[in-house]
Amino acid sequence: MSDVIRIVHIGAGNHSVTNKSHHRHLIKQALLCDGFLESSRLLEISKWTNTGFGSSLTLEGKVECDASFIHYKSGKIRSRSIVGISVENPIAETWKLYDNLEETYSRTSSGLSCPTSLHYESAEKSIDFVDREINKHKPLEIVHLGKSTRNLVSNRARRTWELYRANIFASGISVQDSVDAISDTIGIVEIAPEDGITKISSSSGGNFFKLPGRIGCAGVVGAAIDLKNSDSYEVCCMCSGNGEDVITLLLANYVSTQILTKLETLKESKEEEELDDELDYGALLVDIIKKHTRKYELNSCKEQPEPYLGAIKVSTSGSLIRVTGSPILC
Repeated sequence: MSDVIRIVHIGAGNHSVTNKSHHRHLIKQALLCDGFLESSRLLEISKWTNTGFGSSLTLEGKVECDASFIHYKSGKIRSRSIVGISVENPIAETWKLYDNLEETYSRTSSGLSCPTSLHYESAEKSIDFVDREINKHKPLEIVHLGKSTRNLVSNRARRTWELYRANIFASGISVQDSVDAISDTIGIVEIAPEDGITKISSSSGGNFFKLPGRIGCAGVVGAAIDLKNSDSYEVCCMCSGNGEDVITLLLANYVSTQILTKLETLKESKEEEELDDELDYGALLVDIIKKHTRKYELNSCKEQPEPYLGAIKVSTSGSLIRVTGSPILC
């Protein structure tokens, strides 16, 4: 395998200053992992992130995560997502599930299409039925979803849930402002330029006290993650912030499309070095997001002037890779 570049984030949430050293250490360790899925596992089993173990809890006090991935290889983009997943490694489980399902569907002649987005609990209930139906005619291997043997509820999450659940709908009380926990997605991009392979994934436990069944931005391809490319450029984007707003804006899709269009437009009149010198990618990223948000009524703008959003853009041209992050806009 050729050299790769990996970029990770642990969300734009309410990161306590007292935990800053833990967050930095976690990110460094994730960057040092041998592989993409190993990196995701490390992030998700940590109590310092809002996914897998230690996630925010629903109104019922349960963990429900969402996850998605994009895999670019041999000039083709493959994207999949899953919602309502309750395992300690949502990203790895999502990749495993779809790898096995696609293998199974490819070996049938039924004409049925393999799903690209699933609800985990429903898939868990129906997988045995699919197994039985397919194996009536030909023995095939099919994935059996692995239930987590670990309790995903951390002590901190349980204490928070018990402390504030009685006041969730009380007038004049902002529970979210009181919750000292990270409430956004994690994201990973890994690029192997020589192999022409790019992987992007995101997962999240959503916001505290969310309605059971709520779908967050990590479960929607084009919201938390996206990838666009042309003959000259590849642009990846990972977004975080208010999940409903990220979905409403289809933020990652919009940002990556706008960046790619900008690069292609400038390339027609400038050399690569001139283009790189002229573009202030950070300012461009913020400007793109702010202009886009003005077209929508957003949840995070009801009590503050700016939207609660952040993004990381990764653009690739040949062996040149540029990484730019926007500040949280609130």
